[in-house]
Amino acid sequence: MKYYDKMSLITKWFLILSLVIMMLLGATVLKHRNEVQENVDIREEKLAKIRLSDGNLPKGIT
Repeated sequence: MKYYDKMSLITKWFLILSLVIMMLLGATVLKHRNEVQENVDIREEKLAKIRLSDGNLPKGIT
């Protein structure tokens, strides 16, 4: 193998590995964002139930 062939092989595998890492990182971020959004939705549902039940929010909640 020539020197240039080795370098291109190393570069190719580096690019493939970095692409896989970016995909895993993106999937992790999306999963976390969905979990946070679910928690926000649950909190909004609880606040809506409180508003419907007595019309006023507890102190400190706006």
